[in-house]
Amino acid sequence: MSKVLVTGSAGYIGKHLCLYLAKMGYHVTGIDRQGYGTGCHEFIEQNILDTKDIQGDYDAVIHLAALVQVGMSQKCMMEYYRNNVMGTMSMLERLNYDTFIFASTCQANEPHTYGKTKLMGEHIVKDYCEVRGVPHTIFRFGNVAGTAGYWPTNTDGLLYNLIKAKETGTFYLYGNDYHTKDGTANRDYIHVMEVVYAIEKAICRPSRFIDADTYPYIEYLGHGQLYSVLECVEAFKKANKCNFDVVVKPRRIGDPANVEIKYPISPYMVEEKCPLEEMMRV
Repeated sequence: MSKVLVTGSAGYIGKHLCLYLAKMGYHVTGIDRQGYGTGCHEFIEQNILDTKDIQGDYDAVIHLAALVQVGMSQKCMMEYYRNNVMGTMSMLERLNYDTFIFASTCQANEPHTYGKTKLMGEHIVKDYCEVRGVPHTIFRFGNVAGTAGYWPTNTDGLLYNLIKAKETGTFYLYGNDYHTKDGTANRDYIHVMEVVYAIEKAICRPSRFIDADTYPYIEYLGHGQLYSVLECVEAFKKANKCNFDVVVKPRRIGDPANVEIKYPISPYMVEEKCPLEEMMRV
């Protein structure tokens, strides 16, 4: 039985991933500071910045834990650098593993602090693993949506706020004056289970090996198609048979108009594209 360790196991992706890996026969150890590990055989309640040694040898470490709110990253810059950069260094150094999988973001090239910390994390993982001869995979996620039992936890995230609007009757749209087709921000969306399936494939088949120069540095998880916030709102209403008011507010600090796709789609992606309505269904 392969042993895997998942950081951020109590998060949105983490819960889906741990439960799926356990069903697939993996022995799953979760780490999270929240004190909850769905689907885990073992759970370590710990901040990734802690210095206490973690015992055990793992076939793979999957590093999901991070602070992810773009606007908050501009306000709490040093907290994001500590958690997302130093936390990644801590996980690389404190654990014994055969392969390392790093969760980055399609916004890693954006000029906000969140994107900068994730880009730094990518370089650290690449350099550290190559020097130590460790196979590794770096995933850049599109905007993750959808559910297979657990709802999003990022309070800045679109799906989280659409679910909230379904309950309250009001959705707050931050910015309708972007230079886009309908004035709202465009993103590439991916279902959470598509992320889970890709990560599971990378456990046994890491994308990056030493001296394998033909392999890509980055694995992009997305569909290569941008949807606007308004398109997602309409898809959510249709998929969940609901209605609510849309109230326009000023843009949030750090939010770009488009997050463009500048690298190939990962071969770990499932071949059939998940429809937007399905990604918006809860």
